[in-house]
Amino acid sequence: MNVGKISIPGTLRNLHPIVAAWVDEHRKEQVERRARFRARQPDDLWWGEDELADLSERDLYRFRVTSALLKGFETQGGRMLEGSIRGKLKLEVSGEKFEVSVVEKMYQFHGKPSDEPKGWTAFPYHHNSALAPTGFLRFTITTYLGTGVKKEWVETSKLNGEDLLPTVIAGFLLAGPALAARREEFAERDRRIEAQRVAEEERRHLAQLEQEKWRLFRDRAKDWEEAQRLRSFLAALEANPHSLAEEIDGMPAADWLKWAHRKVEELDPLV
Repeated sequence: MNVGKISIPGTLRNLHPIVAAWVDEHRKEQVERRARFRARQPDDLWWGEDELADLSERDLYRFRVTSALLKGFETQGGRMLEGSIRGKLKLEVSGEKFEVSVVEKMYQFHGKPSDEPKGWTAFPYHHNSALAPTGFLRFTITTYLGTGVKKEWVETSKLNGEDLLPTVIAGFLLAGPALAARREEFAERDRRIEAQRVAEEERRHLAQLEQEKWRLFRDRAKDWEEAQRLRSFLAALEANPHSLAEEIDGMPAADWLKWAHRKVEELDPLV
């Protein structure tokens, strides 16, 4: 994807509205801190809040680059949704939302504390105190896009922000299709899992039916054997009528024999 040259403004004029709001936010916080600092009591030993420093050259550069980045991104059809003064941004392209960061690239500082860079930013509390600035910006897509998708770009001594921005914007524009493909991949995986679940449930159901059919078959075989045994018993009784009482269970013997034959017929699965 080709993105034309992106110019970085030399001043804070006509900044992207999100970045312009950061400048206003800093100015407002600076005024409020100064007021609180001046209003403190001389014996207030617990006062730990310092006045907010002016925006440094690195802060101003980051703001101007971020503004140019957002304007170029929106020119290519992207949307800027929200962002914080720390450099965390939420963007949208092709209906897909993702998060990025435009921040100072830091490195582990191993020198003396007295040699540690100071005053390079008005927001030192946004950074690890054990790290120092490299003087280059880092552009990162912080939303996971899957493997095989470039998500980070860093300025170098040979590749400044103005040269790098077209590549960064092109990378941001590719995040939308990458997220859509990843979402479809997840959807396809979910469909496969659901199909496997349904198939397994069907196999389990068929196995249960098979077991039930086998149980019923065996039960019928037992009933058949029982019917044969009972018929033999009834035949023995009828062959020796003198062994029967006149009444059995409150019924005349003849009626009782009819009842017993009927019950045996009901039991026999072959009848």
